[in-house]
Amino acid sequence: MGSRGLLTFRRVVAAPLQSPHLHLYDPLLKTENPFHITPDESAPDAASVLHFVQKGSFEVKPRTFAGVVLRRIESASSQCDFYDTHVWSLWFGNAILANENGWTLQADDELSRSPETTGTPKFAEDFSEGPLRTQLADLAHIRALRRTASVHLQRELFEAHDPSRRIVFRLSFCRIATTRSPKVRTTLLEILPVPGGKFDIRPVVEALTAAGCRPTHENLVQEAYKLGRVRPSPYSLKLQLAFAPETHARTVLLEIFSSLLSIARWNEDGIIKDIDTEFLHDYRVSLRKLRSVTGQIKGVFPEDLTEAWKKQIGDLCRKTNALRDYDVYLLSRVRLKNMLPEELRGGLDPFFDALRTERGIEAARVAEFLRSDAYKNQISAIQDAWASSHLIEPSPHAARPVLEVAGERILKRFRRIRKAARSLTDQTPDPFIHSIRIDCKKMRYLLECFGHLFPPDTVNPLASELSKLQNRLGRYNDTSLQQDYLLQHAGRHLESGDMHLALSLGGLIGSLHHEHAALRKRLGASLHNFSRGANARRAVSLAPKKEKE
Repeated sequence: MGSRGLLTFRRVVAAPLQSPHLHLYDPLLKTENPFHITPDESAPDAASVLHFVQKGSFEVKPRTFAGVVLRRIESASSQCDFYDTHVWSLWFGNAILANENGWTLQADDELSRSPETTGTPKFAEDFSEGPLRTQLADLAHIRALRRTASVHLQRELFEAHDPSRRIVFRLSFCRIATTRSPKVRTTLLEILPVPGGKFDIRPVVEALTAAGCRPTHENLVQEAYKLGRVRPSPYSLKLQLAFAPETHARTVLLEIFSSLLSIARWNEDGIIKDIDTEFLHDYRVSLRKLRSVTGQIKGVFPEDLTEAWKKQIGDLCRKTNALRDYDVYLLSRVRLKNMLPEELRGGLDPFFDALRTERGIEAARVAEFLRSDAYKNQISAIQDAWASSHLIEPSPHAARPVLEVAGERILKRFRRIRKAARSLTDQTPDPFIHSIRIDCKKMRYLLECFGHLFPPDTVNPLASELSKLQNRLGRYNDTSLQQDYLLQHAGRHLESGDMHLALSLGGLIGSLHHEHAALRKRLGASLHNFSRGANARRAVSLAPKKEKE
């Protein structure tokens, strides 16, 4: 799989060529179906395909095509830079972002443009408002962009005339060279039939084939990546594991531990370089998931060892707590400002400016820690313990089928949530609701790690409903923590005499209080609905028979 489209010229042929308003050249072709052929299909039939590739430079000769005369009508030369996120969000989302005398985004059947920028945008929000920025934000979200390949392009567009001087087809060329050498490495060609024309295109296909061209599925970005030896690789925060239900629980847990730690470690470089906030987010989620599963699947390793691992992983998580707090507030900047009347929004700017400064200091501290020998030694100690697990004494559930062990733990966690939901009243304190949120998170981690062992029509709806409940509980918890945090800041600014900022913070605290109260009214029903009916039956069905009774 991968991104497709982006060929050589745009097919603009509805108007006569003589029209002074027609500009046929376009740096990025948008055909009627921009993703015209999937790159993972078998080789196309040479008699029907209209796209070709030739190694080196293809030059048109007077007798290349019998019975027609070619006339060049467009010619251009430029550098083209391709961009994607560090996790290839665009490539695997079947989209392409390129800068060639202006920005172009091709996503599915839509082509969006944005003018050249003074600097290279790092995020979608750095582009001018318009369709490109909107579509790019949907694809890249809050991931940073980076240049993935640069090529030099020589483009030409020809018209083919028959003896009566009618245009019978058009032919576009895109010669590709690296930015290090002017030598053309590859030429892409496309035959553009005239709509409604009756010209037999087969002799043209045969002539190109005879000249050494071969039919191709590949497009401009794929050729650019081949020249630059760029190989997009998939990334997922979710585990990509599959085990037989009867596999021993200890075997599965060790594989899960190793995979989660690998995901966390892959994100270290992005945190150190401070590329975007998602590296830290994914790092923390992987470690928290690792710590949670370590503690929840009891009886697979000795309890003292499990507790030691939990503490080690928890210590690593705590090193990044402050940095993540800064990220959460700064990412919420627009939403929080929009909660205030227009005249109070500007008062929050000094608050966010101060957070940004403090975040920079904290980011440097975290980067220093991740580069340190102490950190590397901690990671090595954990990995060494797992590697020597065959020497660890047997535990009651170590050799039990993982299906049974996981099903028991998921049901136990669900029953804790259900019991807490039944005891919820209007007077229930926030810390108790916070504990329900933690239980939901733990259950979700179990479903993410072991869900593939169970029927999808059971586990997927359960996970989906749990995710919705988690979002509501998470937002409720956020509004509580944010009020406390902002109250501390408001008090300090009142003492310093910065009344404008203190007033803005006070207004924001009031808005958060109202949102918090509104969420509280709906939480009881949300918890009650989740913990009964179909979800209860789904959770019970995951456990072994003796647990269901």
